[in-house]
Amino acid sequence: MNSTEYLLVSWTRYCLLFISLVVSSISFATDNAKISVKNAHILSGKNEIVLVDVRSEGEWAETGVASHAKLVTIHQPSWDRVI
Repeated sequence: MNSTEYLLVSWTRYCLLFISLVVSSISFATDNAKISVKNAHILSGKNEIVLVDVRSEGEWAETGVASHAKLVTIHQPSWDRVI
């Protein structure tokens, strides 16, 4: 596997994990209601839900971020103000 393929696989895994976490969080927060990834994207664009991407700046640069996501690192002292 060359470096481009590796980055693509890594990026895909991060995106799938992130989307799964968002959908799971929404489901938990809305009393077991289900929401699709497409609807999560639409709702985040309307500011009806908040997508939070908690990774390092290097990971954001390497893989990109979901549109409308709030970016927070665990080392950020004011992380709670971002959300």
